[in-house]
Amino acid sequence: MKRILSCLFCVVNASYLFAQTVYPSGACETGVGARAYALSNNHTALSSGVSDLYWNPAALSFSVSREFQISLYGMKLSSMSQFSGNESPDNLQRFRFGNAGFSFALPTTRGGISIAGSYSNPVILDDVFRFSGPTGNNTSVERIYRATGNLNYWTTGFGLQIVKNLGIGLAASFVNGRSTAEPYYLVNDYNLFTSVSPTDDYTSDGKYFGYDIRAGVFYKSKMIHAGMRIVAPQVIRHIDYLNGVYDDFPIDATDKWNMYSSYRGAVGVSALFPFVTITAELRSTAPYDLLFPLEKIHSQAGEYKYGGGIGAEVPLVVLPVIFRAGYSYDNLDLHPFIYDFVTQPDNTRDFDWSDGGMEVIRNLHRLSAGLGYTTARMSFDLSYGLSTYGILTSGVNKLEQLYLLHRVLTSFAIRF
Repeated sequence: MKRILSCLFCVVNASYLFAQTVYPSGACETGVGARAYALSNNHTALSSGVSDLYWNPAALSFSVSREFQISLYGMKLSSMSQFSGNESPDNLQRFRFGNAGFSFALPTTRGGISIAGSYSNPVILDDVFRFSGPTGNNTSVERIYRATGNLNYWTTGFGLQIVKNLGIGLAASFVNGRSTAEPYYLVNDYNLFTSVSPTDDYTSDGKYFGYDIRAGVFYKSKMIHAGMRIVAPQVIRHIDYLNGVYDDFPIDATDKWNMYSSYRGAVGVSALFPFVTITAELRSTAPYDLLFPLEKIHSQAGEYKYGGGIGAEVPLVVLPVIFRAGYSYDNLDLHPFIYDFVTQPDNTRDFDWSDGGMEVIRNLHRLSAGLGYTTARMSFDLSYGLSTYGILTSGVNKLEQLYLLHRVLTSFAIRF
């Protein structure tokens, strides 16, 4: 079981051995709220009520009303795999409840303070692909993989104005989640002297428990908003239940890991003009040697990852409708979590820092747009986003995987 690696993607060995990951390649931060998604999640320097708990809790300090918000989304993840000259498409589709939350402002004689609580699932754990073809030495492989899952955040937090135009905030989340993966892998050996056909065909059911803590600073004037978000390293316990056939042997096992994320942060600024609002932000994920300074890291896990984007809102003059659009670019992170395998007698730390022969051939691009209907008492938002990314696994036979994620999100909020 220790061949199950702590990285984002399914890894293919140079000749015939494939190792399944526990963190699928479809895993990505989809975020919270349809307004933020229409702006490609460039939302650190904007205020949107309940969803501020995720993007910047300090923005809550300028809320002046009570708000209840819910959202729903549908998604389609498509993959195209190229292996030994063969192209193999696959896809999966899901519809889910996105988030629900409530925020309210406390009466104060000076400044402002708001408290909020919410349920959301801002991280999806989906992956889907298939490929087959010869690997040389009279051997061929067939590989099918489908996985679905979410990390759910049960969050409470507050925003507090400390001086005029400046607020701070803090949000803490209990994180839980589930994932289901159905890997199938077959090696066909056509050697005249042997008849070996190792097979993997099992189910992996994962459970997740942990926490997320994030803090923010928010500045608000009539025409300029600025914000900063800092996310502390997460620690999430992953328990995996395996049942089926692994390498031709029956398995019925339970494995446990501790998942660690690194430090993350974002800074953003928004300019509010009479006929358009423009928002932009920069994001970064720190290398893991800041979290584990004694570890020797020779992979992408030891590098800074950067990203950023821009979004715009344009209100339509004749209707209370706002058109939104955005674009984001981020370095694709092969190690959103590092796994510490703890199901061992001595319980010693056992990180695997390798990239598993993987390299990024397409970083994460997201293009999105949406509409919002807004009044003083309610708002209805609809957004669509298209994300794309890709990896290459090197070896004697290279595996190239390109992904497209289509996602439609709608949210409704009432204020009173």
